[in-house]
Amino acid sequence: MVYCREIYFESYPPSIEKIVERVGQRTGIKVTYLADKWLLTNPANIADFFSLYPDEANTITLLNEGEVTDLLRATLYTLLEMGGYYSEWTC
Repeated sequence: MVYCREIYFESYPPSIEKIVERVGQRTGIKVTYLADKWLLTNPANIADFFSLYPDEANTITLLNEGEVTDLLRATLYTLLEMGGYYSEWTC
């Protein structure tokens, strides 16, 4: 099953580069972002990845299959700390 989470921002969302940097600081993981595939990955765990992309002017969307991973959880918390909010976890 595919899960979709939309994180909204009052104004423009942070850049993907800033998100990747903050997630790396939070987790200690050298997070990798594959821009051509819009994938955020954990090189230490090949099963720990999900799609992350800007969607509309004020939204960041995250898509994953299966369980919530540590990287996904850390990214969600980071986006909320960066001023994001959500209303529902499904798109």
